[in-house]
Amino acid sequence: MDQSRITRFITPSAFFLASLLFGLWSDAPQQLGVLCSDWSQSSTLLAGAIAASLFPLGFAITAVFTTCLRAVFRLAGRTYQISLSEDAWKKVWSVLRLPEDLKKTRASKVSVGLTFDHEILHERVHAASVRLWSAFNVAAASCTSLILAVSIGHLVLHIQLTSAWILFSASLFLLFAVVAVVTWREMMGLFELQVHRYYEQQKSTQSSRSNPLGA
Repeated sequence: MDQSRITRFITPSAFFLASLLFGLWSDAPQQLGVLCSDWSQSSTLLAGAIAASLFPLGFAITAVFTTCLRAVFRLAGRTYQISLSEDAWKKVWSVLRLPEDLKKTRASKVSVGLTFDHEILHERVHAASVRLWSAFNVAAASCTSLILAVSIGHLVLHIQLTSAWILFSASLFLLFAVVAVVTWREMMGLFELQVHRYYEQQKSTQSSRSNPLGA
């Protein structure tokens, strides 16, 4: 698995654990001290257990955020993976030379978007879209991890909702939410621009072929 995907799964789980520990420290610092003292006796085993749990925990957090995001966008009649204007959708259909009678469902639009991204875009433009997509996923999943940490910490682990914990989690949530929205919009804007660009190039090529002498 490549480094970007590992980062996408480990980062949210790290913020989940960090939020829980901060919540416990703000609620009962002496309890956290006792806990750390007990853990220090088996630090190697503990470090291994935490390291082993980061990836599956991050995968679970990402699954929760993906499910919620799919549901929200489905209600809006859109897909979060690819969202273009109607004019751009018509043009991307032309760029990929797809028949007009092909059913343009949400699933087909995702497939079309992936095809355009991986097959048509220049490799450096594709690399830029991958960076934006990774940044969006990490930020959005980290938002989810903070919500889950506060919910599970308070309802399951009975950690009190202190003002410090709420402020800590809310500040990080706001930061990550802004990053997620900005990077998602930048990525969709990149796709929109490239669709129009390749459509105009294709139209210019077809025009040159039909009129090679420029008459």
